[in-house]
Amino acid sequence: MRKRKESTKKLSEREQNVLMCVLKGMTNIEIGKTMVISPHTAKAHLSSALKKINCKNRLCFVLKALKMGIITLEDIHIEDFNRKDNY
Repeated sequence: MRKRKESTKKLSEREQNVLMCVLKGMTNIEIGKTMVISPHTAKAHLSSALKKINCKNRLCFVLKALKMGIITLEDIHIEDFNRKDNY
């Protein structure tokens, strides 16, 4: 992963971790398991991050994070969205 711009200071470390999970197409349950937190806490981190960058859904979150320089295109792996269980 490359260094992030200053805009990452808007998101806490946990919110940035949630963003990376969202990039992998994870549900709140999967995010919780990955981060060893409850799905409710995962949802709370996601909601907080969405509010901070003025988004209402995961797609907006990813697109705005790209635009703000929080993530790069290199962080997005399309194969993560081709998982069989996403259909």
